[in-house]
Amino acid sequence: MERRKFILAIGGIASTGAAVGSGAFTSVEATRDVSVSVADDTNAYLAMEPLDSPNGNQFASTDGDVIALDFSQSGNNGSGLGTNSIYNFDKVFQIANQGTQGVYVWAKFSSPTGDFDIGSPDTDIWLYPNGDPDDKLRDSEDDVLYLPTGSSVDIGVYVDTDDLDVDDDQELTMTVRADVNNPTAGDVVGGGGTTVAEPTDGLVSYWPLDDVESGTASDAVGTNDGTVIGDVSAASGERPGANFPPGSGDYVDVGDGSDFAFENFTVSAWARAADGDRGLRTIVARQDETASNPYEKRTFILWFDDNDSNFGAEVITGRTSESDGDLRDVTASDEDYVDDEWHHIAMTVAADDRISLYVDGDHKGTDLIDGSPYTGSAETWVGLEPGQARPLAGDVGDLRIYDRVLSSGEIGDLASNTE
Repeated sequence: MERRKFILAIGGIASTGAAVGSGAFTSVEATRDVSVSVADDTNAYLAMEPLDSPNGNQFASTDGDVIALDFSQSGNNGSGLGTNSIYNFDKVFQIANQGTQGVYVWAKFSSPTGDFDIGSPDTDIWLYPNGDPDDKLRDSEDDVLYLPTGSSVDIGVYVDTDDLDVDDDQELTMTVRADVNNPTAGDVVGGGGTTVAEPTDGLVSYWPLDDVESGTASDAVGTNDGTVIGDVSAASGERPGANFPPGSGDYVDVGDGSDFAFENFTVSAWARAADGDRGLRTIVARQDETASNPYEKRTFILWFDDNDSNFGAEVITGRTSESDGDLRDVTASDEDYVDDEWHHIAMTVAADDRISLYVDGDHKGTDLIDGSPYTGSAETWVGLEPGQARPLAGDVGDLRIYDRVLSSGEIGDLASNTE
């Protein structure tokens, strides 16, 4: 696959671009002599989008449906890159493989002017992954990056201006290429990106929740990075995730407003909780904390429950609120689930159809839905219920939100692939 993605401007030249995406490919090339409308950059099979980072915010943007890089405005009253300098810009944009096969990725540049070199071993510009400019993703004769399906990587840009004079602006076209076959004569860079187990079709956001001690929870496939509130730490034991201590104010905020306002969706996570007779304990929830009755403005919630006064002791419950405020829920009560052991938990909701709950890959029940679930403005929190507290006192990892209903077979595969 070849994607001629964006103009890279050095100096004061504006940047524009065009986009194309390809599907389950072996090798595809695309030109811009015809108009092909397939997907924008963030939704294409080889997806690219600016990073929410200092360099990403300064130098990368979305121009229409495509990503564009522009180094002509350096900030702090600067007007471009300096001469006789070498620049390493870490974390400018992200490349993600949202296709169905692992691919090798590299880049080639074209349209230089003057002495600016884009083709020899002493090239003046290249991409590099994960903060290491020695990994030249410039050509298949240098290094290439391997991206498994469902994985992503942060991309930086190296620029050497030694051959440029003042006002010697460069307007370069960069072609990002990907192929299922390894074309390289150099090294293959593993990428260090996050590998996301299948299924990935329809996966909007994925939080491993293994980085919460940094104060954030990175979204490995989307743009909904979470913010850690309170004393959330890394989970201990056999699998990565976040630990939510007993209390009332510790959670991870992963979305608000219209984020995840889907009529058809799947929520999936690994979670565990120890017996403590604490009643309802929130794994993840989306609801409007400002509403007088937040439970009527709820798209989804997953609870552990270890108190008979609610859904039953030692159970797991999933619930949604219909658009008219009616509540629909399913409870897994066939065994003790509040046992300090990790369980894979998934809930699917389909408008005008049903809500279903799965635990450890097994279907635990269904309730019919008349209409659609609540899709208004809301907050999405992990470990605490917006507007109603119910803290978890437990662990959550591998949290996913899909904008479609996964089949029972896919949920079984998901539980197996992530165990």
